[in-house]
Amino acid sequence: MAPLCCRARWATTPSSLSRLTGPIPELGGALWLLAHPSLHPQGRVQAFLHFMGKALLGERDRLEGKILQAA
Repeated sequence: MAPLCCRARWATTPSSLSRLTGPIPELGGALWLLAHPSLHPQGRVQAFLHFMGKALLGERDRLEGKILQAA
């Protein structure tokens, strides 16, 4: 048995998987959004990074396993 790395998607939805434990703080870490330096100045890349950053912040508790279902 091992922690499921993709817990945000699979362990929070009804399926054949069952949560055995709560979040494990030692396995936590930062999530980085990266772009190749040559692409970073492009407007569409900046727009995507901004959009995804806000979207991920809005789902932070679910992604960290603190809540089981999205509202």
